[in-house]
Amino acid sequence: MAPTYFRVKVALAGSVPSIWRRLDLASDLALAEVHLVLQAAFEWYDGHLHQFLTDTPDPERFIDARMTAAPDTTPENDVRLDEVLAGPGERLLYEYDFGDSWAHLLIVESEHARPLHAPRARVLDARRAAPPEDCGGISRYGYLIEHLDDPDVVEELPYDFPEDPEYIDAEDLDEAVQLALTRGRNVSLG
Repeated sequence: MAPTYFRVKVALAGSVPSIWRRLDLASDLALAEVHLVLQAAFEWYDGHLHQFLTDTPDPERFIDARMTAAPDTTPENDVRLDEVLAGPGERLLYEYDFGDSWAHLLIVESEHARPLHAPRARVLDARRAAPPEDCGGISRYGYLIEHLDDPDVVEELPYDFPEDPEYIDAEDLDEAVQLALTRGRNVSLG
């Protein structure tokens, strides 16, 4: 059966107003590839460990290849997106950087045909710039945004702090996603 697209909304948990991305993801992407897509879509540099979890009462854990497998975990390279999501309404959790704990909720909005030569993932829409790496988590990011007029706060901003936290260009993010998938072609199902 030919891979389809899952249209997925990915929201950064705790962000107010919400920081989110709407993506089309090929159903046969390995979770390791989904990770690359999310890193590019949120403009992060993959400097920290991550995991995926099913949004169920007894969640399954799919872990970063750099982590040591435990009995209750599965390496993310061994799992395709369509093995953990079945269709509209299904949800998957993605946590990146266990210190800052950037938690994301992926919700399948629809499933539709993927044209033959369409990219394996694409960014359709986005709202708000994502927090920069290592800024202290969502609470700290909110504090920094609220105090952008304070010179002491401005002095401690990371170099990559967004000039305008409301601005985002979905086309730029889409280009970054395409590049990330091209570079990550060595990711394959185990």
